[in-house]
Amino acid sequence: MRFLRTVLVAALVVAVVSPLADAQERTIFLEIGPGGSVAMNVTYHSGFEYYYGGYGGFVGSEGFVWDVAGKRIQDAVPNIDQRAWNYNPSEDQLEICSYNAQGGGGAYGLIMPGLDEDGLLTGETTLLLASVPGLISTQTMPAYDPANDVLYSRDRAAAVNVVKRSDGSLVRSFTLSDAPTLTDYAIGYDETAKLIVVTTTDGNRALAYDTDGNYVDEWNLDVTVPSNYRMGYTNGQLFVFDDARNGWQGYDLGLRTACPCDLIKKFKVKCKNNKLKVIVKSRCPEGSNLTFIDNGEETEVVTNNKGKAKMKKKRQTGMHTVSIKECPEFEEVIDCG
Repeated sequence: MRFLRTVLVAALVVAVVSPLADAQERTIFLEIGPGGSVAMNVTYHSGFEYYYGGYGGFVGSEGFVWDVAGKRIQDAVPNIDQRAWNYNPSEDQLEICSYNAQGGGGAYGLIMPGLDEDGLLTGETTLLLASVPGLISTQTMPAYDPANDVLYSRDRAAAVNVVKRSDGSLVRSFTLSDAPTLTDYAIGYDETAKLIVVTTTDGNRALAYDTDGNYVDEWNLDVTVPSNYRMGYTNGQLFVFDDARNGWQGYDLGLRTACPCDLIKKFKVKCKNNKLKVIVKSRCPEGSNLTFIDNGEETEVVTNNKGKAKMKKKRQTGMHTVSIKECPEFEEVIDCG
């Protein structure tokens, strides 16, 4: 069994960190289950409205599935030595960069974990790329940029490789300007703000850079930032692993903007064959936020480049009252049988 090197920062540095007054708003918490070496990142599948993540360290490491409320609904082995989970919206599929996806061979590379019709892990795998040579290292946890179909890859320093998702080749490299000591291997990307997001143990902060490496902004966090792995960015939220509570804490960094109500042109709710579908058509810019409320349960959605946002739910029954949280004048009641 190959073990990951984990730096025990607490043994090297003694410090007292108080909660920060300007710490960012916490969102959901994703508690990890048992079995594995080191936690990696998480990603959000907008089709199933589930979060996915897990441990790395060996091919048999556990993976997990959570619902939008943060409830863990499955513990399963995806049969991949996980490093980075990403969601590819154009293919509507999950993709994992494994350990040593850079060199590939055997069980390594860019791999699609199998899902059943309900979005749960099956343990089956499909190799998408036998190697991704443009990645910066064997341990990297790259973040996916769907608009440009590229991966952003870091190792321990501030250098970032930009890699073609289609063939794994290197496009270019850049350096995050004046970056402090960052969480090793980890990197996030907000596709609407088009910003790189990283974390640092120096003051427990998150930092944002543009895709040329220019500094943009930073935020204080009320959690002890890990020195390596255990960080990701998905569904408009930064997720940082909290060792004290054994899971990923989500944070809203405020990178996304709300969709003004007067730009919403159509709100439609349908339910057919127990499948609930909610659609908004608007003139809102790409990446605008909306929150759908279905019988009290909130789901955040983001508009695409045509101003459209949607939500789908399977196996729905009975009466449903669906509305837009930010624009309560949009509300419909529908019977799913």
